[in-house]
Amino acid sequence: MQWYKDVLSSAFENGSIKKGDKVEIVGFSCLIEKQILFPSKWNFTDNVQELLARVDKIQENKRIEYNGRVQTHIAINEALNLLEAQNLDLPASIFVLSDDRSMPPVLTGELPGPRSRRMDIPIYGVTFFKKSTFYDIEELCAQTYGGYIIESTNDVNAVSQAIATFLTDFERRHAGLYYPFSYTSSFEKDGKNHTVKIDSKDGQSGFSLPVPSKNIVELIQDNLLISVIIFTLFIGLVILIFMMFKKNKLKKEELEIQRKKEYAEIELNQREAEQKLAKQEMELQRMKEDERLEAEALMREKQAQKQAQEDENQLQKMLERGNLPWFEFRFGNETGSFQIQTPRLTVGRDANNDWTINHPTVSRNHFQLIFYDYVYTIRDLNSSNGIFVNDVKVSEAELNHGDCIQVGEITLTFHI
Repeated sequence: MQWYKDVLSSAFENGSIKKGDKVEIVGFSCLIEKQILFPSKWNFTDNVQELLARVDKIQENKRIEYNGRVQTHIAINEALNLLEAQNLDLPASIFVLSDDRSMPPVLTGELPGPRSRRMDIPIYGVTFFKKSTFYDIEELCAQTYGGYIIESTNDVNAVSQAIATFLTDFERRHAGLYYPFSYTSSFEKDGKNHTVKIDSKDGQSGFSLPVPSKNIVELIQDNLLISVIIFTLFIGLVILIFMMFKKNKLKKEELEIQRKKEYAEIELNQREAEQKLAKQEMELQRMKEDERLEAEALMREKQAQKQAQEDENQLQKMLERGNLPWFEFRFGNETGSFQIQTPRLTVGRDANNDWTINHPTVSRNHFQLIFYDYVYTIRDLNSSNGIFVNDVKVSEAELNHGDCIQVGEITLTFHI
């Protein structure tokens, strides 16, 4: 932040602001209560000392949950809104000084690039150089005929001189680079590309004009006799196809009646055979289901015995320290502790959990603590409010002595 302030101050002090210019300084970071630009009401001035004072007053308006990232594209869109409402009688531009730590833009409606070109407002960007970049605006600057600076040495004087150059020549850069115009062509509709030349005071330029082909109505009008012949042949073909279709339909109906009689006889015989087979199949399925249930019950019993033995082994390892671990909990003024007596502990509001915490911010099945070979692991069970270990939201993490776990509005401290 201080580097950006130094760059702006140096650019202003070098005389880049001229009498009659209209300049405003605003800060931005992330949407805070539906506001992203601070201040939101603009007061343009050409007074360098006033601008330097405004630069000094810029503050960071950050939100912790965004980890320092900002919403650059939303800020640009809001700036375009305010500029459009100003009805300025001077050429305008937007200078964005921001790290390349922007969040992916989530925008609706007209995007900043096409909008700035429509309003003839180029966008310039200045970025403090870092080894890693995120969602930058370099492409947006190029699309809007602005400039972009990222100085690898982060030299204040070099960057401020570049900004001063931008401020003095942006009128020349954005004027005349975008020429909207309309035209009437006398080319025949032949579906080909034709070369069109445009004369201007700076010379002559050309572009390729794709001419569309004639539509069906135009083709019929140009070839009326051929169209009538084709239409007559088409009607005759339709009548012939219809008569053949009707004849085939009658023949198919007769065959279908005969087939239904034969099928009815066959189906009666098949139905009796199928009923007998179905009865045998049901008996066989019942026997197989009994065998499957018996095998599954045996498997579950073996797995339960194996798990119980494994839990006993892990519990012995937990006791090697001389004591069992415990949670110290705190909610408001209420405190207490809970001793962990099993290597697999489930915690939640439901009474089926090993430790039931009856609090509305705790999910029915909130998290699980697993001990395996001297390592304690906490795992979120898809809870509503999640778990935070040392103020960091995790889905799974290894716990160490003294770690602080936030579960809803309950604070737990882990002790070994």
